[in-house]
Amino acid sequence: MARKVIQMVDESAEQLKYSERLRERLLDELKKPSQGGEPIILERIDPEGGHSIDVIWSEWEDIDDAVRAKITSESFEGSVDDVAELADIVHLGSWTPSEAIRMGLMPYRVHATAKGIYDMRTEKALAELKESLPVLPFGSDVFCADEGDAQGALAFLREKAENGQWELEFQSQ
Repeated sequence: MARKVIQMVDESAEQLKYSERLRERLLDELKKPSQGGEPIILERIDPEGGHSIDVIWSEWEDIDDAVRAKITSESFEGSVDDVAELADIVHLGSWTPSEAIRMGLMPYRVHATAKGIYDMRTEKALAELKESLPVLPFGSDVFCADEGDAQGALAFLREKAENGQWELEFQSQ
């Protein structure tokens, strides 16, 4: 297999400031996790002990992959007292919501079963839901990483967005 080494371009002063703000926000989330909103941090623990961690965040949208990786690894390193605590991490990824959904990281989908039900009440319910559970709303669909969160989202939407019928679907890859 061919290998190509590419020289990375230095970040501008503005990009560095933005990267530092993202690093601080991610570090805050790692130290004091919130119930909902972004970033969503998924940690999967392998039965043999390895950890795969994915950070899903809309803020990654215009950030280069290498910069995302640097922000993520530096934030994780800053969140622990001893870097040896990170030795079990075998994968550390940084994804936008659409990338995470395409990759199957958010396989549970709660969606409206009737057409034309998206109204202000639904929009308000989706915004409220996003702040209370680790979910990714896309239009009138909501994507979740685990079944418990998906069941919670389904119950929430059935109660708050009264004008529609909602169902849960598992999307395997």
